[in-house]
Amino acid sequence: VVIVAVWQFARVGMTRNVVSFPAAGYWRLITSGAGSPHARHHARMAVDSSGDGALILGGASIADGRVRMEPIGSEIWRLIGLRAGAVSQWLRIPVRPGPAPRPRWMFGAAFDQAADRWFVHGGAQGWSSPCANDTWVLDRASGLSGAPAWRAVQLRGPLPPPRAGFELTFDRNRRKLIIFGGNDCVNTYFHDTWTLTFDDSTFTS
Repeated sequence: VVIVAVWQFARVGMTRNVVSFPAAGYWRLITSGAGSPHARHHARMAVDSSGDGALILGGASIADGRVRMEPIGSEIWRLIGLRAGAVSQWLRIPVRPGPAPRPRWMFGAAFDQAADRWFVHGGAQGWSSPCANDTWVLDRASGLSGAPAWRAVQLRGPLPPPRAGFELTFDRNRRKLIIFGGNDCVNTYFHDTWTLTFDDSTFTS
């Protein structure tokens, strides 16, 4: 009996089928009362620099078969009170007047939490076309240290073809933006990868 038990234990230990248990968790609906953002899609979202809030940027809605990007395509909202037991509330964050990207959707965006800024690239500026390939930075994105302000990135050399619906990420250690894929707002789909290396001297005020 002992020999059989040891053999069974060893056989189970050597099996490739590892028993896994489902992760435990639950969803909680955040209620914030009046003053919340209008319904939208293709907005971008990130945890803000405080760690206790979330930001959403832009987005679009569809009404009567048309894409509407104003005013929501230029909006920034901050949700505060994400900690357990806190009262949640949405706040509209006004942006400092000045140059800014045209309203768009299906754009790429990455949030740099340590520097409290968004990077935005490309996107569609209509129902589908035209596509854009400009790059912008939104400083003080959370509004915690002053009104957010947009800066355009001065790009040198070849540019990625205009596109929408692509992936974008920010490598903070190497100070690079990386984009992959997307489409040209007509019927061409990309599988190329581009990186943008920069420092703040490449930004306009």
